[in-house]
Amino acid sequence: MKKGKKVDINYILTDTVVIILMILCTFLIGIFIMDYIGAYKMGLKWLYLSVQVQILKRFLFRYILLEFLFLGALVYSIVMYLTRKGAKVNKKLAKFIRNNNFIIYETINKRKKIKDKADIYYILKDDYLIINILLHGSSFDDKLKDAREKIEDIFATSITAMSVDFGKVSYEIAFNAFYRLEAIQYIPNKILLDKQKVWDYDHNPHALIAGTTGSGKTYFVNYLICNLIYQGADITFIDPKFADIKAMGEIVNPLKTACEENQIARLVREFSETMVERQKIIADSGKVNATYRDFNMSPQFLIFDELSAFKSTGDKKTVTEVEAYLKKIILMGRSVGCFVILIAQQPNATIIETGIRDQLGLKVALGNIKEELRRMMFGTDIKLHTLDYRLKGVGYISLSNGEPYKYYAPNLGAKFDFIDEIKKLSCNCDSWKKRPAFLVERFNWCSCGLLDVYPNIMPQRKEKTMKNNRFKRIEKEEKKKEKNELK
Repeated sequence: MKKGKKVDINYILTDTVVIILMILCTFLIGIFIMDYIGAYKMGLKWLYLSVQVQILKRFLFRYILLEFLFLGALVYSIVMYLTRKGAKVNKKLAKFIRNNNFIIYETINKRKKIKDKADIYYILKDDYLIINILLHGSSFDDKLKDAREKIEDIFATSITAMSVDFGKVSYEIAFNAFYRLEAIQYIPNKILLDKQKVWDYDHNPHALIAGTTGSGKTYFVNYLICNLIYQGADITFIDPKFADIKAMGEIVNPLKTACEENQIARLVREFSETMVERQKIIADSGKVNATYRDFNMSPQFLIFDELSAFKSTGDKKTVTEVEAYLKKIILMGRSVGCFVILIAQQPNATIIETGIRDQLGLKVALGNIKEELRRMMFGTDIKLHTLDYRLKGVGYISLSNGEPYKYYAPNLGAKFDFIDEIKKLSCNCDSWKKRPAFLVERFNWCSCGLLDVYPNIMPQRKEKTMKNNRFKRIEKEEKKKEKNELK
């Protein structure tokens, strides 16, 4: 991989030499052109003061204009050189090396020379900066590995990515939300979080989405829901607040949307029972290291909005039961394709146990939540910087319990309609077999006649509903007969 440009410790001397060379080149080129355009061949004498006075007295416009053009170009070039973005980055990294004593001098024959220093390189583009620190067994290697906070302070922003390898530490800083998605993109069995980060829920199961009101939390969850529908996931919606998740659930899967206490307990219990049934199927197969993918099972997701609201208002026995089921699903659901997405404003230890929180593969905190909650959520002592409250969908992200990094959630535009997107997903005939069965039932009005094309993918729950309706109809007929006999 390309190391980039090496940080110049003596940048002041380098800049001075470059400016002197620029001045010399300007004068030499100017002298050559002035000899070329006129009748006078003065050579270096053009630089004499007496010659310049004669040019002004005689008002030799051609030479005066040429000199002003060259002087203006010289000044402009020097200013642009000193204020270029690369110069600012080099200056900051050079100060970082000096101020943290990442350089050792020695005196030989009364001359001070560099004995050892940190090898830092940088790659600067318009939208991002990569800082590569090479480790070579020096006394300050350990400090360089833990230099994240200081680099963030130097550049007044948060690290967006970091990698530690043998002999190298790389920090990446994105400017102007460079990696932010501005159009919805689907990939099989994974979810794109931005242009670099991917949530592979099979390997990093379960998620915790936290954020204050107005931070873009609901928007981000709707983005996840669209991706899950594309991948054929069966989604259960739990919303004790009767708010946005309930509204989305009634559109996507009304038969698996709950807000009341008893309904919530029933759906969570059924979700857990489905997990146990899948475990039995996989266990009885005799396959080793098998997962739900090996049996063509679709992933199942339980989206639970504000567990704190349910715990504060629900019956203690019911709350305990639901928490036990959730804990079981989070600990055992990965291999059978049963996943949980928890949404909370304040994910503290009283709401989500620390042991459970550590099992969540994706953690996203949007907006400026309290510092202690950030530490509790990400489990790190790294200082997380205050974010611009005017920007929605900006926060911190952690994958696989790694270090948190600054994150820009997808921004699909104010006019993007998630309901229309779900309808488009439901009408995609080419990949309909990948779609969850409940969408076939929900959007049976689809103009492409999917129920006629794929009559075998009617959901089991609809068959149960039809049976229940038949039983109810029979009961009504029997009651009518009894009334007629009494009459």
